[in-house]
Amino acid sequence: MAAGIAAVAPQFVPVVLGDQWRSGIPVIQVLAVYGGIRAFGANVGAVYNSTGRPDIGAKIQALQAIALAAVIYPAAEWFGLMGVSFAVVISLILPLPISLHYVLSITQLRAIELVKLIMFPLMSSIVMAGSVIALNVYILTGESVFAFTLLIATGCMVYFALMYIFEHLFNAEFIQLYRIVKQGI
Repeated sequence: MAAGIAAVAPQFVPVVLGDQWRSGIPVIQVLAVYGGIRAFGANVGAVYNSTGRPDIGAKIQALQAIALAAVIYPAAEWFGLMGVSFAVVISLILPLPISLHYVLSITQLRAIELVKLIMFPLMSSIVMAGSVIALNVYILTGESVFAFTLLIATGCMVYFALMYIFEHLFNAEFIQLYRIVKQGI
């Protein structure tokens, strides 16, 4: 979803928010990247808590706060709102390797197994975003509700088609995951 938000932002802002917010498009795109990274690490705290190590999560959050405090003022002074947006993303990325190290050691998961878990959704997201951006830049003319809706529909179709292909080519078990989630709802 984060890749999709970043890709449709050039249509979303003028159509939904109005032309006066057009300068916010890059900020939305940068913060969408933040949301994607944040979503990736959303369950990390549960891993720490369930294994009796909430202190790890607290230390990593403290490191994020220190990183943000160190870069936010200069970023704001030099680059304005975009600088603040990048500072927030950087403060999230810097402690990520440390967090991944702890999660891998706690879960006894090998790094290659983690890469296998995220590889297909990540590749699908990148191709989807690229397709949506290409459609918007090279085929669509102007901003409209129709173009915005077409971009969303195209993004969904490309993403799910790729995930379906990966499922059948590599037995990625996404359909099984979908069934488990559906039963839980």
